[in-house]
Amino acid sequence: DYLRLPGMDVDALVRQLTQPQDIAARDENAERPVAPELAPALALLQDGALEQACAAAEAQFGSDDPAVQADALRICALACSGLERWQDACYHWQALLDYEPTAHNALQVATTSVMAGATAQGVEWIEQAAALNLRSRELPMLQVWIGFVTALGRTGQERAALPYLEKIRQVYAELGTTDATVLYAQRIPFFGAFLDN
Repeated sequence: DYLRLPGMDVDALVRQLTQPQDIAARDENAERPVAPELAPALALLQDGALEQACAAAEAQFGSDDPAVQADALRICALACSGLERWQDACYHWQALLDYEPTAHNALQVATTSVMAGATAQGVEWIEQAAALNLRSRELPMLQVWIGFVTALGRTGQERAALPYLEKIRQVYAELGTTDATVLYAQRIPFFGAFLDN
């Protein structure tokens, strides 16, 4: 916020510098346009018509194109999460893992499992998400633990979150500072937010 240079987009620079470098597999899908047959479902999702978005996407589950099937599952997973139909969301995220075995998708399975009341299954999935992320480095590891702690907190399972809060605490301890500028630059939540948890 304090660095303003003419002709420079500081936010874009920070995003570029903090993005993991070895995520080529994920980037293949990032630029892929939405298939025309899924455009109506995506528009409904973006407009907040979640039930209709899910129904429109489900119609594409039988597509011959695996990319269309994967995107249809993603739309359904997002719509079901928005509707708080956690078991359905978990099913769709888990099915999406068959197409895209990423740490992000495994994290979604873990958090939706917890939200659906299947905490033991969520714990298994968060460990898989962490293992996938160690290999791919697609997410900041802190994001994996924070996402899981958030889901546990939302379901009133604060005691189950303690081991993961300890992992988060270790990140701060290894960094050796709680300076807000350093934390912001490394995309780590401010220390006060950690203490609140």
